[in-house]
Amino acid sequence: MLTQQAANSAIHIAVLEYFAGERAEMVTAIAIFLAVAASAVWLFVYSRTGFALAFMITTVLAAGLMSAGLASLMARDRARSGELSAVLQTKQQPTVMVSEKQRMVVVLSKYGYYRYGAALIAVIAMAGVLLSHRGWVHGAAAGLLLVVVSQVLIDQFSEQRAKAYFERLAEY
Repeated sequence: MLTQQAANSAIHIAVLEYFAGERAEMVTAIAIFLAVAASAVWLFVYSRTGFALAFMITTVLAAGLMSAGLASLMARDRARSGELSAVLQTKQQPTVMVSEKQRMVVVLSKYGYYRYGAALIAVIAMAGVLLSHRGWVHGAAAGLLLVVVSQVLIDQFSEQRAKAYFERLAEY
């Protein structure tokens, strides 16, 4: 059986690893979004087609929105991680750990909705490809499909990390 100090140390490590992993993933995703948006701009500058224009607009808007959302999450996570790290050394630790477990239940419950959202966007994009012969519609659809791929990739790793973190929290 772990001593209280060893248990606190293990929880602290779990907190730090979880939030560091989330931050690393978010920074990587933002970098990828910026690279894809820059590539979309280059494609438009190079080709000047309706497809490239719609693709660029969709991609740049999506990259901006997703990057802003990730930046907001990074700020929130930094505060949460600091709060948890500080409280782990106090008598409030049991109460805060219950709260963190409850928060992670909510976090984990949302991944299904994210998949439904990604699937809906994919259906809309594919409908555009199937029902239209216009280049700009196909460009917008291609941009939306990049959003879907990004969302699925981000959620895959984030959900795995959240499950592992929740399991570690449940041990204490």
